[in-house]
Amino acid sequence: MTIVQDRTSSAAPEMSWITQSRVEIERLRQIVESLNQGIEAERSQSARSIAQLREDYDDVLLQQATQISELQARADAAPAAPLALSG
Repeated sequence: MTIVQDRTSSAAPEMSWITQSRVEIERLRQIVESLNQGIEAERSQSARSIAQLREDYDDVLLQQATQISELQARADAAPAAPLALSG
């Protein structure tokens, strides 16, 4: 056995650990990337949902404001009823 063979064989377990670590790091990187993509998709969906809810609430509030204005206009236009005096 030569010196190079001896050093290579004794380093083999360390090299396999390094190789396995690289594979594991890559696997974890892919998991993190996948999770980040999922989070971004959920954020986008949440933002769309919030925007839709705001639009819906704005529509309802506008309808109520219009109805209140109409009722106020009718109340202002109606003749005042005479007050009944109790004696």
